[in-house]
Amino acid sequence: MLFKVEDDALISAWRRRCFQWRLIKVIVAVFAVGMALWALTPVASLGWNETTSLPGKVYAVAHMQRPEKGQLAAFYPPKNPYYPREMWFTKIIVGEAGDVISHRGRTVLINGQEIGVARETDSEHRRRLPMIQDGVIPEGYYFVWTPHPRSYDSRYADIGLVHEKRIIGRAYRLF
Repeated sequence: MLFKVEDDALISAWRRRCFQWRLIKVIVAVFAVGMALWALTPVASLGWNETTSLPGKVYAVAHMQRPEKGQLAAFYPPKNPYYPREMWFTKIIVGEAGDVISHRGRTVLINGQEIGVARETDSEHRRRLPMIQDGVIPEGYYFVWTPHPRSYDSRYADIGLVHEKRIIGRAYRLF
């Protein structure tokens, strides 16, 4: 036998002490990150993507930055039958004031360019999904969208055009 009983006890105590220090470091790191996020809440927040409508799972939102066309926007959608009121969405702005919304069947176009097809019913086929109306996007409103075929976005009247007051800020994919 290479080690005596006392050596085994010393090794166990050493391992236990190393584990305690690692645990303390993790707790301090988690607390520090939590405090940093709490301090940044007025200017930034983190969000988790719970759907497959966009790639990535974690997004940072810069509250002070206004997203522009082609950028990700975090916003509170209007009341709808699928998501709780406090849940916010992250979508791409593809239409802004002055852009023209039109349809070719269930295909939605912005300024004559196809952006996607609107489904007739929801995923469970429980409810018909009315499409957004044709027209010009008014000042202060945005058409938000993702390329996912089942994305619940401005293609549908339930979401419709998003007013700038509903926008939280510009979103950035972290991972």
